[in-house]
Amino acid sequence: MNIQGILVSFCGFLIQFTTGHLLTFINMNTYITSYLRERIDKSVHYSTSTWINAATILGRGLFMPVGGRLGDRLGPRWACLIGSVLFSGSTILTMFAIKRGFVATVITYGLVPGIGMGLAFAPSLMTGMKWFTKKKGLVVGISSAGFGLAPLILNPIQTEFINPLNLPPDEYGYFTDPDLLDQVILTFPLLGGIYLALQLIGCIFLVNPPIKKNSDINIEKGGEKLKDDVKEEDRSEKLKDDVKEEDRSEKLKDDVKEEDRSEKLKDDVKEEDRSEKLKDDVNEEDARDELENKETKVIEEDNFTVMSMLKTKEFYILTFTMALSYQTILFMIAMTKAYGQTYIKDDFFLSVVTALTGVTNSVSQPLWGFLLDKTTYKDCMATVNALLTAFMLTFYATPYGYKTMFTVWVLAIEFVMSSVFVLIPAACAQVYGAKHSGTSVGFVFIFPVSTQKSIVYGYIVFFLNIRMLLRKILL
Repeated sequence: MNIQGILVSFCGFLIQFTTGHLLTFINMNTYITSYLRERIDKSVHYSTSTWINAATILGRGLFMPVGGRLGDRLGPRWACLIGSVLFSGSTILTMFAIKRGFVATVITYGLVPGIGMGLAFAPSLMTGMKWFTKKKGLVVGISSAGFGLAPLILNPIQTEFINPLNLPPDEYGYFTDPDLLDQVILTFPLLGGIYLALQLIGCIFLVNPPIKKNSDINIEKGGEKLKDDVKEEDRSEKLKDDVKEEDRSEKLKDDVKEEDRSEKLKDDVKEEDRSEKLKDDVNEEDARDELENKETKVIEEDNFTVMSMLKTKEFYILTFTMALSYQTILFMIAMTKAYGQTYIKDDFFLSVVTALTGVTNSVSQPLWGFLLDKTTYKDCMATVNALLTAFMLTFYATPYGYKTMFTVWVLAIEFVMSSVFVLIPAACAQVYGAKHSGTSVGFVFIFPVSTQKSIVYGYIVFFLNIRMLLRKILL
């Protein structure tokens, strides 16, 4: 059992858990926006506060390639440590920045934590995959589950700390209670402290697998064959005993000389070599099939450069897919709870639903990784797009089903959209190789940040208008 590889994957899980801070904005958005609106600037509203989350994703996307390159040059431990200090430290400083206004909050709770996430994302996610090269999808899925698990743990902590009395928002969906707003300030050092402690633990054991020597590779591939070559005399003696015990042939006992047996042993070894070569040929043929059906490497790892990656069509296919998928992700992160509060006046309930998205995310990502290992990227992504389209087109109707329909639709959307963080990184590793997966993933994640804001703002206006229309019809 690869104990060190499992430990490295667990460390990646811990760091990914802290970057799940991005998903907890589903819950924190209502508190932060309410504080800013009530204490700092009356013009701040929920569509304005999406800039906080957008800034997080902007910093995350822009610095993912930097994190990948740092991981290649300094090692995953140092890349993650630098990102962790930026991320957690800035979160703590938000307790002072929020008093300075909306822009300062965007910087300390959005942009700088996003930069830290970007630096730590690829090294923490991809290092475990380097230890288990035959289970890329599953390992990425398990590590990514940490990212999704964050809301399950952190959302209840946030709500219990800020709103222990389950006070409802006002008729416009904003909290105004003074004691509740005072608690918002103290939440930032609490969260930052939790993040930093987990990140330091994760960074300690996060290392790349050792580079194997040719002799080590031969030992792994040859196995018993290498032992037989080194101890040929022992094998000859063993062959005598085996032949005698099995009593295969009386003639072999009496007539065959020691030299013939040695020659036969050599022939057996050669036959084993031929069998091994046949397996290699079959694997090579399978690899050719994967090249056509599963987007395997289009650039040899030793020849990889950023410019060579940018010249491949696969890069633009993956980037465009990520850009479209991110619109739904950002909308759900920013507006799930805010939209639910327009017709559900129960903060505890909404906090529980947003926390359950973490469970759904954690369960779904290993499952998507398993499905990817068993099928193809194209099959998985086509399924994801079909399901996501269906649920998003019908999400505006959740007020008709009240709490039940809202819960089912939110969790279903989360289950489907979480697949993106497994399928895209695994596809990058397949196309460009695990060695450069950090860099390739970083560049693939950059493009969505340039398109997300305007489209998501349109989503928000659409859903809020639909809600107003439904209220008029029902009333």
